[in-house]
Amino acid sequence: MKWKPSWKSAFWILVGIEFFIVLVLLIIVNEPVERKHLADTELAEENFIPISVQADKKAINDLIQRYLDEKGSLGPVNYSVYVNNDVELIGTFEVFEEEIDFKMDFSAKVLDNGDLWLEEKSLQVGGLEIPSAYILKFVQKKYSLPEWVSIYPNDHIIYIAISKMELNDGTRLRMKHFNLAENRIEVDLLIPKK
Repeated sequence: MKWKPSWKSAFWILVGIEFFIVLVLLIIVNEPVERKHLADTELAEENFIPISVQADKKAINDLIQRYLDEKGSLGPVNYSVYVNNDVELIGTFEVFEEEIDFKMDFSAKVLDNGDLWLEEKSLQVGGLEIPSAYILKFVQKKYSLPEWVSIYPNDHIIYIAISKMELNDGTRLRMKHFNLAENRIEVDLLIPKK
């Protein structure tokens, strides 16, 4: 006798496949992540000549876009970063061959050592309710981030160690002001004396 699938068996097979997919996604998202420790990045003033540079949001957006264009795709998510009233991370990622839009808003704080602390304020992922820690874990695991960017998913924090960024000829950066409401962004270029 030849087996003929009924609609009931097809339904239960489909439910089983969906359950398996959800289980695999939960396992992937809940994998432990490597936690970087914040190192003291205080730069010795006597070794550098500081030059203050002021910029507005448009100039910073252009600079960020140039950096992202030069680096190309660093992972499975297409994204852009914009500085408006908050720092905005906007992008898409693919799930089951469907493009899902997301947007994260961060408030920014300049630390005493000149680094930037971004704390997540809101998250929108299509029409889904997904905890932001999952998205930040995904980005942390799947992206080739610069060594000066640390993500702390459970704390909803992105730490940008601007003082660890090294430009050509050893020039370093230190953030002085990052006041988006007043459109006032000021950075010290620290040029080595030798």
